[in-house]
Amino acid sequence: MINFFYTGATKDNLVQSSSSYSLGGVVATSQVPNNRLDNIFGSVARSPELGLEDEFVAIVMKNVSGADILNLTVYIDTPAASTSDFEIAIVSVAENASCPGIFYIEQIPDRYSQPMVGAFVNYTSVSKGSIGAFAADAQLGIWVKRTSSGTALDSCAALAAAYELDSTVTKLSESIEQIGLVFEY
Repeated sequence: MINFFYTGATKDNLVQSSSSYSLGGVVATSQVPNNRLDNIFGSVARSPELGLEDEFVAIVMKNVSGADILNLTVYIDTPAASTSDFEIAIVSVAENASCPGIFYIEQIPDRYSQPMVGAFVNYTSVSKGSIGAFAADAQLGIWVKRTSSGTALDSCAALAAAYELDSTVTKLSESIEQIGLVFEY
């Protein structure tokens, strides 16, 4: 079994249960919940006028199965017409040499700063990323990058133009998408 944890705890073994603060640093004791909205990313305002930027979140996965997991692969499952593109970077988790048992990955100052370590790749169900063997009790960091791909009613100008053609169009388009981070072995 693999468990996923938020990062960004201010100290080791502390709870940090908000994806908004999962920006790397010390691994938190809070597990990332399954099947819940906003468990990694919240809503996105897709307006170019708002200065839309890529977003980054860091989580850590730990093999708690008690045995090595072989042939581990990863990909991101997104709807066909998703409003965002996703990429992931798998990075090493380091142990603090002066404080054994405290694990961490690179920390970024905010959700819009790209980490310096890790190569971001758009893994899909057709082109999965191969992690290979994942040892018992091992940990790996996962950076997830979200880039908004935009749609027709993404700006105030587009909304105004649509309203001029059809006065029933009074708000920007909104959708809820289920995105999956899939690990297979």
